[in-house]
Amino acid sequence: MDGNHPESTWDWLARDVDDARRNRMYAKLQQYKDQTGTPSWSACFMIYNMVDPNCHPVNPFLGSPTAKQIMASAGGQADEPELARWRSRLALGKLAGVNLGATLYCGDDAATVNNYPFINYFTPLATQFLAPYVKFICICSEPPKHVNVQWQESVIGMVKTTLAFMGRSDIYVVTHLQGDQILTQRPSNADAILYQFRGHPKDAHKRNITEVVNEGEWAMANCPVPLGFFELAIWCEDPNVMEMTRRLRALPGCGMLPGPT
Repeated sequence: MDGNHPESTWDWLARDVDDARRNRMYAKLQQYKDQTGTPSWSACFMIYNMVDPNCHPVNPFLGSPTAKQIMASAGGQADEPELARWRSRLALGKLAGVNLGATLYCGDDAATVNNYPFINYFTPLATQFLAPYVKFICICSEPPKHVNVQWQESVIGMVKTTLAFMGRSDIYVVTHLQGDQILTQRPSNADAILYQFRGHPKDAHKRNITEVVNEGEWAMANCPVPLGFFELAIWCEDPNVMEMTRRLRALPGCGMLPGPT
């Protein structure tokens, strides 16, 4: 939260998010860590997002081209000044108590995730760039919106192959699923799942607390790989939501909270 305005670390590397705004996000996450008493804080951000070129575009190529334009120009041209800014912003990922996680693709961006030549081209390059800074790589936000399990398994395989070549198999490769998708859309080779609670995050503060905790228990019981509570509520400082988070934290095996307590 930034005052009464909800913020999202998805946009940390967006071209229209300035350093002042980004630094407020850093400070707020540190505040949440101290308040919650956890040993670290985590943040997940996009690496390529062209859902709307006029609203929080994340693009490391010169001129912010689409995936189709990049492949039509033999791979596009890296925007070196932008990449330098990224390196500076991500350097804190090397600090103790900070767990940065990158999300390669946006599940709302159908044109990109269904451009297989671009996915095959960009995935290894992005993985190599990210490895020095991140603890985990999420292949896509909510991939079932536009791609299937086989797509997820293919991209996870590419990321893992690249990391193994770099000697960085310690980095988790994960996906982002909601509700029953952990039963029907879970890729067999994911190291972990970032779990999004049912319903829309903008309405979570209206939900029954016990219902949310029961959902958390259900998700952990039905996921054979580690599961992190990732996306619950936009209004994360709402008292009802904070009580949800406190009770989720008490569940045996809980290793990742969706917000402050």
